[in-house]
Amino acid sequence: MDIESLRGFLAIVETGSFTRAANQIFRTQSAISMQIKKLEEELNLLLFERQKRPLTLSPAGKKLVSHAKRLVEAHDETLKTFRLSDKTRAVKLGCPDDYADTLLPRFLSHLRKYHPQLTFEVICASTPRLRKLIDAGDLDASIITRPANSDEGWILRHDKGVWVIGKESTVIDERPLPLALFNPECKFHSSAVEGLAKLGIDIEVMTISTSATLLKSLVRDGKAISVIAESSVGNELKILNQPTLPALPAIDIALIAGTSQHPSFSVSNLQKVSDTFRESIIG
Repeated sequence: MDIESLRGFLAIVETGSFTRAANQIFRTQSAISMQIKKLEEELNLLLFERQKRPLTLSPAGKKLVSHAKRLVEAHDETLKTFRLSDKTRAVKLGCPDDYADTLLPRFLSHLRKYHPQLTFEVICASTPRLRKLIDAGDLDASIITRPANSDEGWILRHDKGVWVIGKESTVIDERPLPLALFNPECKFHSSAVEGLAKLGIDIEVMTISTSATLLKSLVRDGKAISVIAESSVGNELKILNQPTLPALPAIDIALIAGTSQHPSFSVSNLQKVSDTFRESIIG
């Protein structure tokens, strides 16, 4: 039985709400819902009487509470016993590739002020992939891109999508308009493709990738235009401020905690680091 699903179940019992439970354990509401579905499928029983308000435990759910508490407590105590002896192990930190050469170096430098003795092992991947690694317990913490109206994690920076082009490029005048985009799971991808279609602009998606380095190289070399976070633009590209291009969504860059924290990297510590980093950017 999955420990994190049990942890999510107990958070719902404690808060009385899927939404509040998600905020308490730093997960999305959809992730919490999937955890409960997984438990119910494994037990072949319903844990909540969803038609009732407020949210009510089923008889099976009431029975599971005490068992879940014992299992989670035993799991956490076991991890604590073994991990406290390994405070110097590398902190596994996730980060979307698009922030690897802009925000990430500044954030790592900020982390080192608080933890000069620690090594940080950084894994760059898309936000959906990083969420999976977090849920699997393979990361201690991760920077993610979240919708601007989300409460997930601790915000590091408000940002927005921008259209970018090479500084000497004239590719904007080509039709079909060549695009180099992040994978379809990226909000910028759908906003760009759907927005251009509504405007009647013929496009050719020449490249789809999770690599910001590749996309920026194609744009820099005049092969395509792209959509990236404004904070990721750098010095080699320029922002297209043309009214003929569709508007792009606002986003937040946030830090989320892993399911089992590094001994020297507690939730309260992560929150403090996030708050002070955000203040340093604003300042």
